[in-house]
Amino acid sequence: MNSLWNREPASILGALGALLALGMAFGLHLSAGQVGAIMAAATAVNALITRQTVTSPSTLQNLTPSTLAAAQDAAQPVKETIRKLPVVLLACMLGTVLFGCSISLKQKAVVGLQSAEVALEAAQGLERGYCFNQPSIESGPHCTNPQAATLKLTDATHQNMAQFFSHAYAVQLQAVPVLQAWKAGDPAPSGVATYQADLTQLMTLAKNLDPAASDLVAKIQAALDAAAQIALAVGVTP
Repeated sequence: MNSLWNREPASILGALGALLALGMAFGLHLSAGQVGAIMAAATAVNALITRQTVTSPSTLQNLTPSTLAAAQDAAQPVKETIRKLPVVLLACMLGTVLFGCSISLKQKAVVGLQSAEVALEAAQGLERGYCFNQPSIESGPHCTNPQAATLKLTDATHQNMAQFFSHAYAVQLQAVPVLQAWKAGDPAPSGVATYQADLTQLMTLAKNLDPAASDLVAKIQAALDAAAQIALAVGVTP
């Protein structure tokens, strides 16, 4: 299933839409909102599968070899859970309507963490693109791209954002074994609130940029929304 989805994600999403239409033609009662929610969830699953085999260079450069090895070992059980989620989620999308199927709180938290990671790395990629002429090979405290000045991305803002990105990545790595050990009814992991605080700081900095940097704001908002999903799953109170 994962391999097929990696090869033909658009075809599978199209087939899902066709199946929903066929079911409704034969009496399956779904509102427009329910259909939209199912398709949105399927799209999120597609992003999850595509992302689960990719590690961002910007994440790797912040880690020592020993830290990376330990994090990968700790992440393996959660990755195994993630690999199983596509079939579970797709079944539950329709099962929720017919039989009341639902995924566990831990699975919701894991999906939220993966979604937040995808959005956060996309956000940092945008910020680095604003700052550097050659973001794939450049780094450091000084922005070399003339666009940075146009977007009001000062060196100080870039340095602050880099700090919050780095800290958020560290929290993400720590969250993997924590979520693996967590179960419904346990106290909420303290790192969730810290993670949300980092993302909120990034959002504040991004909103101070020129409106032309709205794509960056949107990506950070997506990470915040995913972090809120994690918080809701593990019982973090607003």
